[in-house]
Amino acid sequence: MDEELFFDLSLLSYFNCYRVGSSVHEFINDILNDEKLYHDYESLDYFLMNLELVKTMNQEKYKDIYIRDYVDDNVESGVVYYVFETKEQLIFAFRGSEPLDDIDHTTAWQDWSDNFRMFLPEPTYQQIYTLHLVQSMNIDKPFSMTGHSKGGNLALYCALTMRQDLLDQLQQVVAFNAPGITKEIFDLYKERRETLEFQNKLLIFENENDCVSSFFEHIKEPIYIQSSLSCNNLEQLYHNHNLYGMKDFRNHAYVTVEKKTAVPMAVYYFVNNFFVNLKSTHLQNLVKRMDDYFDSGLSMFELYRVFIYHISKYTNLFEDIDYEEIKTITFQDLMERRKSKIILDKVKQIQPKDAIKKAVDRVVNNHGNDLNIHEITQAFINNYELLVNKTSQNIQELIVQNNEMIRHAIEEIRQRKKGENETEQADSLK
Repeated sequence: MDEELFFDLSLLSYFNCYRVGSSVHEFINDILNDEKLYHDYESLDYFLMNLELVKTMNQEKYKDIYIRDYVDDNVESGVVYYVFETKEQLIFAFRGSEPLDDIDHTTAWQDWSDNFRMFLPEPTYQQIYTLHLVQSMNIDKPFSMTGHSKGGNLALYCALTMRQDLLDQLQQVVAFNAPGITKEIFDLYKERRETLEFQNKLLIFENENDCVSSFFEHIKEPIYIQSSLSCNNLEQLYHNHNLYGMKDFRNHAYVTVEKKTAVPMAVYYFVNNFFVNLKSTHLQNLVKRMDDYFDSGLSMFELYRVFIYHISKYTNLFEDIDYEEIKTITFQDLMERRKSKIILDKVKQIQPKDAIKKAVDRVVNNHGNDLNIHEITQAFINNYELLVNKTSQNIQELIVQNNEMIRHAIEEIRQRKKGENETEQADSLK
């Protein structure tokens, strides 16, 4: 399997070149020579990085691959895909979700509205419509399907749900950073997805730093790819989802890693263990709120600010952090800030409880014995654990450190008092 071929066709699906019969070689040249395209999007990082990938494509390789057909329903449903033809097969390349159109605001709202409906139990409109279009086409030779992000999801959904006669013709599905399938659909097609024949048709690649592909259930265990980008903050996290975040090939094959990094893993557990289990009414309200966002007419840049504001409002995740800093603050710094804030908020809530009172009473009743600071702070620890439901060992360590500081401070006071007493005694003898 030529991984690079499917990668390149998935990337090309994001560009408009609707000339049936043209070669992919000509398609690439059209993109590179389109001055208006460059002028319109030159300020957008993701476009420039995608364009750099197009420049590196081996054009000679694509002289004998042609555009057989295409579907452009971008303004209505958001569904866009090409059907490329080689000597051996057809290749359906589905376009993923586009950034909101900052040029004329006519497309991509459809993609993002549909994306949030993936949290509901039934298939989305894009999924159903794409399946209908594929099954309505005249597929007269073996075929494969590919796509990035939502495009990969559409390819996987079609494979899972298509007619058996088409499935017999399907050679392969190659998905890049695609979200999985919701549990209800996943379970409905359990018999098909568990067959070895079907599993052998699937090839799922995921960037080690990608979060989007952590959503929902995997039809098949993915192959994790070494990222070509760093991933220390939200801005870098976004770039890792794009195809240029997984561009490094060695001998036309990816460099693999064992598993995903920490942030995508956390997203996986949050989305699949909590978010999708919300009550139906809560999910419906979420979808309605998202529709309000995407019907607002705001640009992606403006919506980004709105999203950050509301996320912060409900989670305090970005509380007290400037908007510009939100994009570049490292995940480590963000965790440290939130951890510190949680500790401070919890400490403010603490009132003297029985455990502390008893410890203080014991010290007071010791009649002059050394202060047992360890006993007091241990009672504090016990009481604190009750309040935060046995929180992390890290908090224990912080309190132990505090305990040592208290001991040290008291020892200094005692030494100073001792010195003062000795001075007073010396003065009285004079």
